[in-house]
Amino acid sequence: MSHDAPPPARERPILFSAPMVRAILDGSKTQTRRMMKPQTVYGDVCGIFPSWYLPTGPDSGTLWPNGKEQILAMCPCGQPGDRLWVRETWRPQVSHSRGINACDYDDIWVDYVAGGDGQFLSGHDIPAG
Repeated sequence: MSHDAPPPARERPILFSAPMVRAILDGSKTQTRRMMKPQTVYGDVCGIFPSWYLPTGPDSGTLWPNGKEQILAMCPCGQPGDRLWVRETWRPQVSHSRGINACDYDDIWVDYVAGGDGQFLSGHDIPAG
């Protein structure tokens, strides 16, 4: 792996329940934990370093003691600079002019389960498909 340039940033969604989204929006939730699959300790993405050596930069990972040495494991969940965004549950809401089974509708909007304002579109602004 080249040390010249860090890997490009990626965008990754994190699914949250409605109560967690509300906690994020009101500022009472500022961090989260996620389970991850066990990772191979020895392999292409890991290395053994003396206990005094703490690597930093784009090739750094997580260190944990293993006797007289520490094991470096690269994080499979992303890199510094990646953008994580909250993915929340939503559903479309439609206002029909001719009953629920009609193809014509007056308005459509997104209803977020966590609450808050959804995106509203007039039926006249939605392209026919």
